[in-house]
Amino acid sequence: MDTAERHRRIMAALRERGTLTVSALTEELEASAATVRRDLADLDARGALRRTHGGARRVALQGIEVPFADRSDQGALAKARMAEAVADRLLPGEAVLLDSGTSCLAVAQAVRDQHLTVTPLSLQVANHLSEAPHIHLVLPGGEMRPGEQSFVGPLAESSVRHLNFDTVVISGCAASLTRGVTAHDLASAQIKSTALASGTRAILLCDEAKWDTVAFAQVAPLSAFTLLVTDHLLDQAETAYCADHDIDVVTV
Repeated sequence: MDTAERHRRIMAALRERGTLTVSALTEELEASAATVRRDLADLDARGALRRTHGGARRVALQGIEVPFADRSDQGALAKARMAEAVADRLLPGEAVLLDSGTSCLAVAQAVRDQHLTVTPLSLQVANHLSEAPHIHLVLPGGEMRPGEQSFVGPLAESSVRHLNFDTVVISGCAASLTRGVTAHDLASAQIKSTALASGTRAILLCDEAKWDTVAFAQVAPLSAFTLLVTDHLLDQAETAYCADHDIDVVTV
């Protein structure tokens, strides 16, 4: 198989799956790991994809959000590990705000049996916790975004602004050292930013696919968070930034 054909097949697989690993590509392309890494480096240099630790991910346009259903299976194991890490750090009786998105839905699944007061920013999280025996649900109201089924708008922001949370768990659409945490639309960015202002402790969930990417609307700098939970292996600059800004890091 020549280089052009390998590149074509890599991009087709990436469009379908969102993320790829070197090990999977070596089998699919019947090529060596060195060849696959070289192909990924070439495509990354052309801006066709973004290299990650052990593979590559699709480059998302800044204003376009991948549908919830398409994201639900992406990195599911990593999201489950991140969710458990968050659940382990919540104390009985805490008031917790859970952001919208697939990562926070995983957190809802992980905390189902804990004693917490939870304000969810998505209908999916609310539905999942509605029958949880020890969860006190406080819904923010407001408008609901189709597809995401997240609560946004002035009513939701007002509700959140009048509450005080021990812990706010945010799942950013994108995160980077230079641009901080960003979201794909203005309404989502605003409710996330409002939530951060209402919490004592702020936890950021950021899986490998979202790291070092930028979305359309600004939420907050990384320094606004006290804990980062991720499956991304931080490089030297990222590690130094977190140390300088007193951000604890949990890598799962």
